[in-house]
Amino acid sequence: MGADESSTATFWCSAVAYPRGAGRSILFGAHITHDARRSVRWLEMRAGQLADQLDPAEARVARAWIGDLDAAATAMGALLVGESYSMTFRDDEATYVLTAQFSTGAEPIIPGRGVAWPI
Repeated sequence: MGADESSTATFWCSAVAYPRGAGRSILFGAHITHDARRSVRWLEMRAGQLADQLDPAEARVARAWIGDLDAAATAMGALLVGESYSMTFRDDEATYVLTAQFSTGAEPIIPGRGVAWPI
């Protein structure tokens, strides 16, 4: 079943860091919306904020994703058919995963946390 936005769709967005050697994840952002476009905008906003903190090489990767209209269209397409969309960035300290997903009615489990949303 897809995310027909004429109904009351819900999209869950999260930004999770996996620090090297820490053995656990850290939620550093979460957002709930009823619009796939706003989900993609939130991903772009968080990617921009993250890019401001990454080393220059990885920051370029994040900023390139933000400016990539095809990537935004791919994210929108995935969300509108009920699939999740994720992007991953890395630096020397951690791996960062930004995700948006269509709600199936159950609260999502935050990656690496084992607890339901919100924390």
